[in-house]
Amino acid sequence: MFAMNAAFKSDEGYEEYRKKYVGSYNTVDEYLDVIGKDRIAQLCKSDTAFLMDPYRKWIKTDEEIKQLMAEGR
Repeated sequence: MFAMNAAFKSDEGYEEYRKKYVGSYNTVDEYLDVIGKDRIAQLCKSDTAFLMDPYRKWIKTDEEIKQLMAEGR
């Protein structure tokens, strides 16, 4: 959120953020690579990591998404 808020202060910052965090990946794994495994590990160990707990059930791998789509969900 801090990075997004800082980027959105200018049109150039918004475009750079959008290109990197919205338009530069096609799969969940590619998105995780954009964020970086070290950064993800750091965030998972933070004092606020528990805030993500209610939403974890909605995070799916590419394979799980394909399966859900095949089932028509």
